[in-house]
Amino acid sequence: MRDYGVTVLKSTASPLIMFALYSPKGTYDSIFLANYAYININDQMTRVRGIASVSVSAPASTPCASG
Repeated sequence: MRDYGVTVLKSTASPLIMFALYSPKGTYDSIFLANYAYININDQMTRVRGIASVSVSAPASTPCASG
């Protein structure tokens, strides 16, 4: 049997920053924008020192990629 460790990190429960993506001409729908944010922004934001986690969300009726 192997011993496994658990790492617990404290983090704030409230978001410190929020931003929104939109398509000015309506060319891209909310699914595209949510996936774009997940693919192109999520990883880059988690690399910033001091950011513990990043969450990408879309309108409740819109499915999006999650990680």
